[in-house]
Amino acid sequence: QRDKIKEPIDQLAQLTLTAEQEIWLIQKCLDTGRAEQAQKRLVSFQERYPSDDRGELLMAWLKMYQGYPENALELIQKYLSGNPGSATGWRRWW
Repeated sequence: QRDKIKEPIDQLAQLTLTAEQEIWLIQKCLDTGRAEQAQKRLVSFQERYPSDDRGELLMAWLKMYQGYPENALELIQKYLSGNPGSATGWRRWW
């Protein structure tokens, strides 16, 4: 099933996306094991939207995926300190 989504993800990656679409695409890249593509898009997202703290949440998820749970924990704690009611933040971590 992961292979079925790779081609559409590649096609979407060629488009100019809104912040919400970009976040969705980064999540799908991570869901399908495309950490390198997710990281590139995430760095670009954080440069274009530096005040959007959802980038921190995605970076925590990426770090966890890459095998750096300590870094992920620091990032998620930082995100949750500013967004304590974030269901997404809590769900992604736990």
